[in-house]
Amino acid sequence: MDVSELRIALDEHGVSGDRYDLDLDGFTLPNDRYCLRREGKHRWVTYYSERGQRFDEQTWITESEACNRLFHALVRDRGAAGDP
Repeated sequence: MDVSELRIALDEHGVSGDRYDLDLDGFTLPNDRYCLRREGKHRWVTYYSERGQRFDEQTWITESEACNRLFHALVRDRGAAGDP
């Protein structure tokens, strides 16, 4: 899965766009969102951003690994929150 496919899959699963940020260059640090960043040529990072801090930060070698991790985190969190 790449970033374009991730956007489509999240939309198909009813995950609101205000729950995540896919600003790959990472110039912003949004509040209360799951994030995906590309840091260097072979480094992808996923984390939850809250109050200017990164939580549950994980590093991946491939775009596919990072996108899959973020997708599962968002779908799991959506279900736990009881969203329709």
